[in-house]
Amino acid sequence: MGLDAENLVFAAAELMRISLKLNTKTRRCILQDREDKKEYIFEFPEKSPYVYFYTILRPLGKEAENAAYLRALLELNMFGLQTDGGTISGDRANGNLVLHSNLPLDYMTPQLFVNTLTNFIVTAKKLRGKLENLQMQSWNTQQSPSSPKANFSAAASMEKNQPANKMRVIRI
Repeated sequence: MGLDAENLVFAAAELMRISLKLNTKTRRCILQDREDKKEYIFEFPEKSPYVYFYTILRPLGKEAENAAYLRALLELNMFGLQTDGGTISGDRANGNLVLHSNLPLDYMTPQLFVNTLTNFIVTAKKLRGKLENLQMQSWNTQQSPSSPKANFSAAASMEKNQPANKMRVIRI
């Protein structure tokens, strides 16, 4: 069995060299990228065996009524190849396009948590760029599910990009 949520977050914060504390009431934490001010949320719902990661990719505008745009979003989700295993969804209540993912807490280690969070941030940034260009270019998402190009190499992402070190806690 893995660590409890509070101890997992504490150990992960030490690995990332940032001050990070889980809000014990909401059981979540919101990180903000210092460069682009985007927020990355992770939470541990009470009695849930998962940790959930999510972030707003962009507001849903008039393009959400365009069939080609919606088709391209569905293609981005296909097999999780472009989303590195995450899912893009529309948040109707708030009018946003959201990237979300989850991982089981069983056997979760602080390093795995940091790697997952880091990859999630890198993926969200990549997808934001693709979504910005979506209206200007046609998508070519023809990748074979037998040879996924998903970036689960967290160590490489951390060494090259180190987005977690550019984060700060804005609300707990």
